[in-house]
Formats: sequence, structure tokens, C-alpha cells
Amino acid sequence: MAQVESREWLQLPPELWQRILRGGHDFDRQQIKSFCLVCRLFADTCQPALFQEVAVHADAGTDYKNPNYGRPGSPWRSPDAKRWPVQEWKWEEWEKDMRNIITSERRLTLIGGHDVLATQPKKLTICGYGFYRGPYPPNPFRAPSNEQMLSRAVFDALLHFQQALLKDLPSFSNLRRLELFKYPVESILLAVLDSHPSLTELRFVFCWFPESTSPLTSITTLSFGFIPGSHALPLYFDPDDDNASSPYDAIPDHHVASAFDLISPPHIEYLDVTFGSQDSAVEPVFKKLVARTSGHGEFQRLQSLLWNFADNAGCSFSTPLIFQFLERTPALRKLTVQGYPPSLPINDTFPTMCLPILDTLDCPLHWARVLVPGRPLQELRLYRSRESSGPAPSNVAQSVQELDDCLRPLTLSTSTITTLHLPSYPAPAPVWFLFPYLAARFPFLCDLRVAVAGEVVANRYYRRRCGTRAGPPSPFMDATKQLVEEGLLEVLEQDVRKDVETTLTGNPAATQSSRLPYVLDRIMAFRGVEAAVKEEPKPPPSQPFVLPLPLLDPSPRASIQDNPLPIPSIALAPLDAHFAERDPQTGIPLSKPQTALDLVYFFARGHYPLPSTIQSLTLYSCFEEASLSRYSRASGLRLKRLENWSKDQKEEELCTKAALEDLSQRGGSLSVLRHNDVSERGRDRVYCKTSDSLEGGPIWCLTPEWERPLR
Repeated sequence: MAQVESREWLQLPPELWQRILRGGHDFDRQQIKSFCLVCRLFADTCQPALFQEVAVHADAGTDYKNPNYGRPGSPWRSPDAKRWPVQEWKWEEWEKDMRNIITSERRLTLIGGHDVLATQPKKLTICGYGFYRGPYPPNPFRAPSNEQMLSRAVFDALLHFQQALLKDLPSFSNLRRLELFKYPVESILLAVLDSHPSLTELRFVFCWFPESTSPLTSITTLSFGFIPGSHALPLYFDPDDDNASSPYDAIPDHHVASAFDLISPPHIEYLDVTFGSQDSAVEPVFKKLVARTSGHGEFQRLQSLLWNFADNAGCSFSTPLIFQFLERTPALRKLTVQGYPPSLPINDTFPTMCLPILDTLDCPLHWARVLVPGRPLQELRLYRSRESSGPAPSNVAQSVQELDDCLRPLTLSTSTITTLHLPSYPAPAPVWFLFPYLAARFPFLCDLRVAVAGEVVANRYYRRRCGTRAGPPSPFMDATKQLVEEGLLEVLEQDVRKDVETTLTGNPAATQSSRLPYVLDRIMAFRGVEAAVKEEPKPPPSQPFVLPLPLLDPSPRASIQDNPLPIPSIALAPLDAHFAERDPQTGIPLSKPQTALDLVYFFARGHYPLPSTIQSLTLYSCFEEASLSRYSRASGLRLKRLENWSKDQKEEELCTKAALEDLSQRGGSLSVLRHNDVSERGRDRVYCKTSDSLEGGPIWCLTPEWERPLR
């Protein structure tokens, strides 16, 4: 009877199973593969989730020279062994690259040749040469010489992979987005992309292009990462010989112009461009963007534009060049400017008839002061510029007049601003006149993010890392001969192809690891040398796992979250006593807030105003650290012991929860997360949405300053 009930319970409607399997659960690919083998219903439901995003990483390498060649102590021979010519090369790495390329080729062929699976992918990611910061060939369209046998074999395998992509790409009939990383883009591939029936989004990151290209009229979303070229500054190239040529000189300088020629202004809707990188010039790349697109008409359909300017100290070109491009985007609705763009002086005039429907702006504060006046901006997300940081931080404005001079241009929008994200560091002004100003000037805010501090701003200036290379990859130039025995590479490649075929289509047990012997043993067998028998190390016996006694104790353990929340008036008694003295006219406490919790208390008591429509509030605390004992309901004259500090921390947490509870009752549209939705991270706490109880509702968020993304 129990078995019958179990079977009836499993007979759920297909729509319910689809919701369960597609309901946003964090299933990995192996789990989804297991679901596909349950039944046809599960296979039809899970296959789209399994194949809708396909990533193929060929990860071809360029350098196979063994730096330890000729040195004693190499991992595959003893110090007194004879030198073998085979040890001059990194054979394990070469075979790994060959395996990655061949596996990528076979995956594309298997998916593209299947009538059902070929219709599933909607996003395809292709990676050609290695990881992002790895070396790359200066000209990947040119094959290595026949004397560089290892590099030539990898190049030929990658060429077969490129041909497989050209053949199978039209089979992906529902493909929407294609991303290429460190990939040589040829003219025939561009023609296939432009004629694809469903492809509309393209992203190129560190890709090479042919000399002559034409606009892609079928592509509506186009994204360019860093583009290789001789415009890169050789900051890290310091040869011993002053007459030595830079490796960047071997890179053709047409890639930037050819990439921007792919943009079709009448058809593009979303454009994302990265200008240079941390060791490259920015100005010539931006000039080529303006020059290559000026003769193709205006951007009549461009809705979203993202500019990512490199972290380059010499980035200072004329403002009219920027205005010249923006004047050709009448349909632009969202403008995002990242990195370290050139400055726009406030006295520069930008015609108000330009950007007539711009409603979202994500840029530095000094850009917003120029672009906001006279335009229907509704969402502003601003960050600080480089020159605003320093070793001795302070508030941007020290008085109401200075604050008004800084933020008044933001109030000149012709539409109602509902989202305002001010720079997260340093604070715009002291909180006692910052929030009255924001409530008066921006009365209809729904989403507010702002840094808060008193008269003194905590020194949290982020210094840049030194000693690590943060720029793009560098070209690899080495014409060393790679001569090995005739037929050796063919035998090794054939072994890899057979092993890959077995892994993909044969025994499932072979998918875990390669069954091939070590590559050096196979090379010795090819030469007729008997390989030494190696004893596999035996793993130590596993120790039995014993649960600690506290885990075996069934008695419940009390925690701070299990304690009932005290009445707000009792938990907030320390703050009420601290801010007891008040101004007889305004009723505002004479003492100013010293911490973010003090500021929350002021909001909860109504001392500082908030916009009546506020739904989401994020505070980046720039206050200096204060003692936790001031939030304790006990006497403050206690020794600085660990148990006292822990108790003060609990008292401070209870005080925070009580202040949030009081604030949730005061704010009509502002929802406050309960203590069950609090995730602790060190000394500060991040209040975030972690449960489904407030799904779709507004959020109150208290975020520490270190949580912000580094600009």
C-alpha cells in the first residue's frame, strides 16, 4: 500500500515538474545530466537548461620551452641522469593543450550534428588562446614555421577547431549570443555571423580581426573588450639591449579600426566599448571609434551605451570629441561610463536638444553635473573620480552652500529622479544637513544610496596594488626551433584523439580521467626505450570520523537569534539616554550621530527626514569606529575583557534590531528585514534579502563601506 501511495505521489502534472526542475535551484551540470536520464519528461525539461549556455575552451598555448631544461632535479629524472633532448620541451602542457583543442572540436561537432541538441543553445562562448593574462602570438593568422613542430601542431589543431566552428555554427538555429575570447576572427567567420538567422548579440574580448571588414547589419548588441594592437604601451618591456625591438611592434595596428568598422550605426541598439587597458593608450582608440562610425550615419536605434575607459594616467583628450559622438545618439536611454574617463568641465556646454530621452545615467559625479541639466533623467548612479581620493579624506561639502553647489545640477532634470546613488566614499556632507537637503531637493526618491559620516571621515582610502601586473596579456615572441623525431607528434596526437573519442562517446568511466600512459613513457616507447615501472603510492588508511561531543549533545543551544526581540523602548534605552539633551525649538538631540547605528536611530525617531516614497536605502558607513559599550544597557565602567566585548556586541546587535523594528513601523513604504535575514560578516553586518518572505517587496539595506565595489 505504501508503494502505491508513493507512485501516486510521484504522478505530478508536467507543469509542476517543469517548475521544480527550472525553479532556480542551484543544480550543477552533473546533477542536471542525472535528471535527464530519469525519463523522457525530465530529459525534455532539463535539456534546455543543460545546453542553453555552451562554453567551449580550446585554451591553446604558445610557449612549450622547458625553463628547467639542463638543470638537475627535474621532476622526471634524477640529477645524475643523462640529458635527453625530449626533456627540452614541456610535453605535459603540450598534450594538455592538444586535448583541450580536440575536445572542444568534438563537442562542437557532436552538439551541432544532433538534430535536437543543436536547437538548444542560446549562448555560445568560445575561448581560443589560453586564459586572459596568458601570452599570445602577435599574429595568430600566421602559422609557425615547420621547424617549430610543437607550436605548429597546436596551430593546426586550432585551425581544425575554427573550421568546425564555421561548419556547425549555422546549425545552432536558436543561438542568440556569441562570445569570443582571444580568438582570431576571419572574414569568412564574420560573413557567417552576419547571415545567421537568429544571432543578434556579439561580444569580442581580445580578438584579432582582418584588415578589411564591413558593418554587421544583423547584429543589434555589440561588445568590445580590449583589442590587441601596437597602441599598447610597453610599460613592462624592459630589455637589456636598448636596440631590442618591442614585442608589440609585431602586432598589426589595424585590429582597432577593423573592429569598429563592424558597428552599423543604423542597426545597433546596445554598444559596449573598452578603450585601452591599464598599460595602453586610450585616446587613439576613442578617436578611431568616432572616425570609423562617423561616415555610417547616426545611431538611430542605439538605446544603451557603455564606455569603459582604461586606468591610464594620460587619459586627457578634448571634450568636443565626446560630445561629437553623443550628439549622434538621439534614441539613447542609458549611458554607462566606467573606469577613469576624461574630465568634463562644468563650464562646458552640451546642447539640451541632444540625448532627449536619456533616463538612466551611470557615470562619475563630474560627468553627471554636465549631462543631467535639461534632460529627463530618472536614475542616477554616480561614483567618485580618481582625483577625489587622498590620504586625508574629508567630506565633499562642509556647508549647506557647498553641498548645494555640488548637487544642484542634479536637481535640474526635467523628470522626477527616483533613483540616486551618490559616491560611496567619501561622504558628500555631514549627515545633520545632508539628509534634510536630500529630502527637500529629491522628494520622490525610491532608491537612495549614499555614504554617511560626521564631521570626520574615516580614512578608508584604497591604495592600488604594487608589484603585480594588472594589464592585458603580452605577446610572446620566440623563434626557437622545436625539432623532434618524425612521426612522434602524429602518434601522440592520434593517442589523444582516440582517448577524447572514448571519453565523449565511449565508456562513462573514462570521463573521469585519461586512460593514457604518461606522455614521457609513450615517447620512450616510441624510441624503443623500456619505461621504468613506477609503483603507485598507496593512500594512507582512512581514519574513522568521530563526531565531537558538542554535536552529539541533543540539548538545544541558545543563541542570540533564538532570544526574543526585546521591546524597542527597552533595547534603545542606551541611545535614548545618550541623546537625551535636545534642542527646545526643534526637538533634535544636541549630540550628533557618531556611528551608522546612531543614524538609524535618528531615522527611527524621526529626527532626520527621509523622502516619503523611499523604498530602498543603502548607507555606506564612513564613520570612525566607536566603542560598543555605549549601546549596552549595563554600566559602562567595565574591564576590557573578551566576555565583556562579546556581551557588548550582542547588546549592540539587539539595539540595531530594535532600531530597525522601530523604523519599519515609522516608514510606510520602507520595508525592514527581520533579524532572520541578517548575515554577519565580521564587525559590520550586511542587511540583505535572503528569504522569500519579502519577494518583490522593497528593501532596507545597511551596507558597510568595504562592501562596495572598488572603482
